[in-house]
Amino acid sequence: MLWLLWTALAVGADAWKDAPSDIIAETTVEAPVETVNDYLLDLQRYGALFGPECADKWVFGTMTSGAEATARVTYRAGPMRRRATVTYGATQAHVLVEIHHPGRLGFTSQFVLEPLDSSTKVTFATYLDPPPWPFRKVFLFKVRPAWEACHQEALVALDQAVSP
Repeated sequence: MLWLLWTALAVGADAWKDAPSDIIAETTVEAPVETVNDYLLDLQRYGALFGPECADKWVFGTMTSGAEATARVTYRAGPMRRRATVTYGATQAHVLVEIHHPGRLGFTSQFVLEPLDSSTKVTFATYLDPPPWPFRKVFLFKVRPAWEACHQEALVALDQAVSP
């Protein structure tokens, strides 16, 4: 009987080991790339993209834009709650805006901007390491879908904020 338990645990440990964990959402916003870039380079505006079901308890540093900007936030995605520091990482004007969440449980998000005629294609990606088994199943089936919905909602809010 004990061998059955060990077999089940071993099979469960390998389940979903290759499932994707990164979150990637795309949209086209009806605004020039410069407008989108400038909007994303202000942490207060970035914070406004998320509803309270996705991120709340924002506390902004003395600077909210530029390389020295910082904030603290609680992200929510399904059963996940993660308090994180927010800073800017590598940015390339009108191409890339990177948001860092440093620390042991930190992660990185990127907005990749591609100019079109009078609009901008925006790819919002968050790169995550999935938790180990047995938490991986909860991450893949509860946290990740909620986080994907938050990314989509943020892109809708971005379009509404920058479009004429």
